[in-house]
Order: sequence, then structure tokens, then C-alpha cells
Amino acid sequence: MTADLQLQLAVLAEVFREDPDVLTLQALACRVLPNPRSLTEKVALARALRELDNEGLAVSDGVLVRATRPALHFMRLIGSLAGEVERTTAL
Repeated sequence: MTADLQLQLAVLAEVFREDPDVLTLQALACRVLPNPRSLTEKVALARALRELDNEGLAVSDGVLVRATRPALHFMRLIGSLAGEVERTTAL
């Protein structure tokens, strides 16, 4: 997995974890970047957010970041599917 995809996944994990609350961009950077003050890492985070926004998974107004409704719905579906698989394999 590329570094860009890993960062996108980390961002999604954080915004899903915070739902229904939203994260500030600064708080998100502190959680997902090893050095949140690094310009290179900030650019990588901006790129990850742009890709997630383009795919309809997360939105940011430059201050706050949150998951989109479709992304949250998909996560609920995946969670239900995972629970169903666990119940089926436990039998």
C-alpha cells in the first residue's frame, strides 16, 4: 500500500472514530502525521483530504473535517457485514 493510501485510510479512521463530532484540521494532523509541523507532511495531508473529498468520503472546509453521509452509511454496512460473518463462522 502506498504512503498516500495509508494516509487516506488513517484520515478516514479518525473521522469515522469521531463521528458524529467533527475534527479540526489541526487535531487531525496531530493524530495522523508523525510531524504535524512539517510542510511536506501537511501537503500530504491536504492531498489525502482532496482525494477523499473527490471520492465523496470526507469533506473539509479548511478548518473542520468530517466523513460524508455516504461514507458513514458504508461503514455501518461493513460493520453489519463483519458482525454477520463472525456469527456465521462461530456456528
